[in-house]
Order: sequence, then C-alpha cells, then structure tokens
Amino acid sequence: MDSLDAFDTLHTSSTADSSNNSDVMNPIQLVTATNDKYAKHLGVMLTSLLKNIDKKSEIQIYIIDGGISEKNQSNLKQVVKKNICS
Repeated sequence: MDSLDAFDTLHTSSTADSSNNSDVMNPIQLVTATNDKYAKHLGVMLTSLLKNIDKKSEIQIYIIDGGISEKNQSNLKQVVKKNICS
C-alpha cells in the first residue's frame, strides 16, 4: 500500500515560537485509511477538520491508501489545498 505524498505532513500554521516551550503546541497527528469507495467520505472529514481547526495548530495527516484511484487522489489533494488556503 502507498500513502498519498501530499498528505504526509500538512501544516495549517507554523507560528509557534520553538524558543518558548509554553507556546509550542504538539502537532495533531491523524492517520486515516481508505479505499476508493470511501475516498469521498474522507474528503468530507478532511474538509470539516480543516475548516474547524484552530489556524494556529499544526496537523500532520497520513493517509493509508487501500486502492484510491488517481482521480480520487487528485480530488483529495484539491480538498486539502482548497481548505488550507481559506
């Protein structure tokens, strides 16, 4: 199984100052697994997550690919790009 490289590490913001440990937030690490049939549902979950997460947060998203078509991989990448830029 392959993972989608565009989702290996996704930073919504990197504003935390690492010199002051009280301001550094641990990144949220999310691991998901899907196949082509559930890729649309993963897209909905990612949209909700990225629209509702604190923009100061750092999130690392890993997707275990159980057979996601190239079209759906592209769709998922677009979902992420669209929602981290808004």
